[in-house]
Amino acid sequence: LRLDMSSDLMSLHIGDRILEVNGTPVKDQPIENIENLIRYTDTVLQEKVIIPDKSPSKGKLEPKGKQGILVIHFDCSKACRVLIPSERKICVSRVVRFFAESGPESTSADFL
Repeated sequence: LRLDMSSDLMSLHIGDRILEVNGTPVKDQPIENIENLIRYTDTVLQEKVIIPDKSPSKGKLEPKGKQGILVIHFDCSKACRVLIPSERKICVSRVVRFFAESGPESTSADFL
């Protein structure tokens, strides 16, 4: 899958947490290293995210979210386009949680 998009449409915002860049963990890296990883990548930037699954057939004990890859964010509509590989489709969601292991360090800053 190859996506060519304007850099204005794909941007990070204040409060976003970057956990990995194209599979490289960056949790404890200095900001300069993270900027270089993003700036000098020769591939499409990918971030793992979770979006709510609003399927009416969901049971109470089933997962409430779908794991996907953030492919684009629109500032004007405040919506994100997320690739769901298991379903081979792109969903649009205003609620996006950046993928992180559950634990005490997970905070509201994980949400866009």
